[in-house]
Amino acid sequence: MTSPAEQSASTPSLSLAPDNTVPSTPDLNTERTFRLGPSGGHGGEAFEQRGLPGMRPIGVAVRHAALIDAVSLIWPNQKDETPAAGGEGGTLTQVMFADGETLVQIRGRHGAHLDGLELTTSAGQVLTFGGPGGTHEFAYDVPTGTTLTGLFGRAGIYLDALGIILTAEQPKTAPAKKPGARKPSAKKPVAPNAAEKPAVAKPAVRKKNDPEGSEATPKEAEDGAAAPARNRASAKAKSPVKPKG
Repeated sequence: MTSPAEQSASTPSLSLAPDNTVPSTPDLNTERTFRLGPSGGHGGEAFEQRGLPGMRPIGVAVRHAALIDAVSLIWPNQKDETPAAGGEGGTLTQVMFADGETLVQIRGRHGAHLDGLELTTSAGQVLTFGGPGGTHEFAYDVPTGTTLTGLFGRAGIYLDALGIILTAEQPKTAPAKKPGARKPSAKKPVAPNAAEKPAVAKPAVRKKNDPEGSEATPKEAEDGAAAPARNRASAKAKSPVKPKG
């Protein structure tokens, strides 16, 4: 691996292009671009590969033999395009990603050029290219909340230096739920209490020989109804019994 001094000189930490200032808290509500690297030699010419805004790579193409000759990301609208950064030597290898699969780490070895390259995807796929040479190692991890959306560095007949371009992902927000119409609550009829019986009004009884027509109490009415029977029984008891002839 590169020493801390060399790493700080050739592979700066997460920085915001193009002014190389490090944001304290990236704003994920807007698309912002970051860079890691590059690592490698100083030969060749500077290059940068990026897709259209919002576009994500769907594969990678590498030309390689003992060294890394060229490298390029593959975009949805250019599946058959050959690597653009580097020469035309070596063997061309193209790898297409599965749906939703992205690059999460790039490792490599270099001297004056890139000797070896190792790419790891979010699906756990590890792709190895190049030879065993190189005196320095480097590694770039894609931080959580970002996506690798481009490559940059230096290249001539070989790939001399390589870095990655990251884009902060926008947070996904769930759509607001519409309030549903409230159904009117149906009131259940109250069943009458079986223990409660309706009161039955008793007919009024008038007192006998009452010119005002005042009503008698139930007790008085009961006594008045029983009086004729008592009078008849009393008269029968007092009348003499006639002897049989």
